[in-house]
This record gives sequence, C-alpha cells and structure tokens, in this order.
Amino acid sequence: MFVAAAATSLAMLQPLHAETYIIKKLNTPTIRINDKDLGVGDKFTDGSVIYWASGSQAMRVMSSHNEPINLRAAGNTKPARMRTLVAGLGKLSSRANCTSLADHKQAFEGVNGKPQELLDTITIASGWRLDDNNYFEMSVPTATGKRVVRLPYTNNGEVIIARSMFPMAKDNEEQEITAEITYTNGRKGETRLITSAMRINLLPALLPAEPSQQ
Repeated sequence: MFVAAAATSLAMLQPLHAETYIIKKLNTPTIRINDKDLGVGDKFTDGSVIYWASGSQAMRVMSSHNEPINLRAAGNTKPARMRTLVAGLGKLSSRANCTSLADHKQAFEGVNGKPQELLDTITIASGWRLDDNNYFEMSVPTATGKRVVRLPYTNNGEVIIARSMFPMAKDNEEQEITAEITYTNGRKGETRLITSAMRINLLPALLPAEPSQQ
C-alpha cells in the first residue's frame, strides 16, 4: 500500500517513542528531509519533515521492525504544500495474513477503488500454502496478447509483484494497467480466480533531480 503523503498537517504531535526508518528505494537521486538531501541507505525518524520535489516522487522505507512502508507525494497538491510530517508510519504497515478468497481479493485489488501503486515491488501477505504445486499467477496485457507470470514468494508467505514483470513500464512517467490474479491448488488440482481487476499504477522508476519546495 502506498501512502499519499503530501499536505499532511505540520501541527501533528511527534510520538513519544520515535520510530526510525531507512530509505530502501527512491525514484529520484535524493529526497529532501529535514533540510538535508538523503538517499538510499540514509535514515530518518518520526518527527522529520519530508519536502516533496514533484507530485510523482515516491520512496519505499523500512521501519526498525522490518516493516516495508511506501510513501509518495499526492500529485494533485500544489508544490508549495507538498510536505509531510512523519508520525507513526509503522501503524500504516501492519496487516494480517489473507486466509480467505475474499481477503486475497481485497488485498490484491486494494481499498477505496484506488489502484495499487508500484515503485519496485508490491507484497501481499498470504496465509495459503505456497510451494512448487501451490502458487499465485498474474496475467498482464501486452501488445501481442497477455503475459502470465508465476509470482515468487518469501519464506514468511509474502507474495511478490515486481516491476521487472511489466516490460511496458516506463522510467519517467506513470502508467496504469489491469492484471488478473489466480491461485493454483495443486492438491485439489484446481485454479481459482482471485480477481480479474487488479489495477496497478506503475510509478516512474527514476525522475530527474528537481529543486524541492520548502
């Protein structure tokens, strides 16, 4: 899940126990946080102020509890207001494992009718069995028909959708596609349709450096 982070009130109180975040992925060379230009590998804490350079700027960070959190500027916000006070982001990353078809459908489709936003990866926490015979697949449209990709997963059951699975993705502009997700249950010899309408917004992979608004 991406958090549209622009125009958050700067009057929010800093939490008593400030969380630390490390930047894992950026689609600009640097990002302005607390009047410093930070890059991949740098850290910031709750109470920091992010100054977004453009409406398409985005990053993925990791909390001290190894929770991935995605942040981006809201594209419809005026540049002078594109700033965020970081507070309690760890609460935004908590999620339960999907255990039912309905759970998985909602997780893949997202909430509030908004597309999932992809910078480098999207992860879905699944409670279903995952191995060589039990797996998720994604079908994406191409110029010649469709491309079917078996989705990799981690040891703790997180299903991974990676940018590399979308050859149509462009480095410098957003693009929305619709994917179909299925799950194959090898023991039962059946394939279930999870959703035929997973909307994915492919964010720019690398934007040129721009002066941040302060």
